[in-house]
Amino acid sequence: MSIDLSLSRVKMLFNALPLYKRLTIHVAGTNGKGSVTAILSSIFHASHISVGRFNSPHLIDVWDAISINGHTVSEDAYRAVRTEVQYLNDAKGVGASNFEIMTATAAQIFERAFVDIAIFEVGLGGRLDATNVLPDNAIVASVITSIDLDHQQFLGNTLGAIAREKAGIARKGRPCILGSQRHSDVEIVVGEVVHAVGAHLVKAVKVSPRQSGDSATMYLPGCQPVKTHFLPWQTELEFDLPLLGAHQLDNLGTALTTLGIIMKEAVNSRLEHILGRISPSTLYNGVLETRWPGRLQSVALNIRNVTVLVDGAHNAASATALQSYLMTVTPIHNEGVLQMHSRRSPRTFILGLSFSPGKTPMDTLSPLLCPGDRVALVGFTDVDDMPWVKNVPLHELEAVAWDLVKDGEGTVHLFQHDGEEPQLQAIKRALMWAVDSVKEGEEIILAGSLYLVADFFRLIREQDLVR
Repeated sequence: MSIDLSLSRVKMLFNALPLYKRLTIHVAGTNGKGSVTAILSSIFHASHISVGRFNSPHLIDVWDAISINGHTVSEDAYRAVRTEVQYLNDAKGVGASNFEIMTATAAQIFERAFVDIAIFEVGLGGRLDATNVLPDNAIVASVITSIDLDHQQFLGNTLGAIAREKAGIARKGRPCILGSQRHSDVEIVVGEVVHAVGAHLVKAVKVSPRQSGDSATMYLPGCQPVKTHFLPWQTELEFDLPLLGAHQLDNLGTALTTLGIIMKEAVNSRLEHILGRISPSTLYNGVLETRWPGRLQSVALNIRNVTVLVDGAHNAASATALQSYLMTVTPIHNEGVLQMHSRRSPRTFILGLSFSPGKTPMDTLSPLLCPGDRVALVGFTDVDDMPWVKNVPLHELEAVAWDLVKDGEGTVHLFQHDGEEPQLQAIKRALMWAVDSVKEGEEIILAGSLYLVADFFRLIREQDLVR
């Protein structure tokens, strides 16, 4: 089974269901879109604005892609609505894909919950993604985060082609917020598409690190102290951002710009009363309370007091962001402070990659691995409702990894799944090897695929490995 990008089936499915009317923020991009949805959702929740959020892919369970007010919907609630959507799909011969059914299920859950606002993350691309069937009059803003090369077999082999697909979520007469971009040609293409549609382009504000002399307030451990200008109130605001990595400043800027624009445009509309609940304190607390699992997240294990830094870095851009983080900031957990490093020493990794035509293992691993690194390679389990997702064969990863770490004392170990044990056992063997290999005071880094991150979370949940 492969991905078939088309809106015809999902349109039929939506037309067979009760009309979707929730005010909606629609978010596309290569990297950062999940973080932006998490920040926005947390701000709304802290402001007593009921909010639904749909993310893709799911992390551990299929239904955790759908949340209301920061809490994953229950399995029973999810399956009840999913069964209804599936029945209509079958009865009318729509033939919708799993993701299309999932999108319709999320929309119906939010509609029945009467959420004040919903946030939908695009699954793949934008123009032909199932989420782009959401009605024009429901969309209050389209958002495009950082765009880079990924999924070229579906979206095109150039940044321009990919940008054009992602900008396809722009809606006539609505704001389209563009996050910070590494490539100038992306801004040009997005601007052309947005102008042609009749939307208006807004570039995200810059968020800057807050220096020690900027404020008398204390910095919170484990957070990035930052500041930015907030347009609706024409003032500079300070935040403590719990999402780590310099790239998260850009994501916060995109989220705050989106919020500022819809607040400005909500004047004299039904949204004005809802957004009027946002105050400086709810805005600050919403940012502070943001959680986005599996992205530069430290997990303390009860095995030798080891900590694992998990990150869903799966392409060249996100691997570069992870490497940048490793070269600048290392959490020291027993003190809850941040220690700065001018260069990166050899580290211990657990890595696995999913197969994606147009993206090679070298593309993802070369920005990340360094001579002397210790690497465990392992696969992930089959992904529910996504049968097209496959592991890159470990022997292919091995050749690339050895080439990158062989100078110095680098090592590469394969943890093959022999077919007679659950895949999670292979991951546990890789984890135990990493625990024995990691140096005191360092954390293990698990990355390369969000599906591997999900398996790690399943493993520590099932075997109670968290401290």
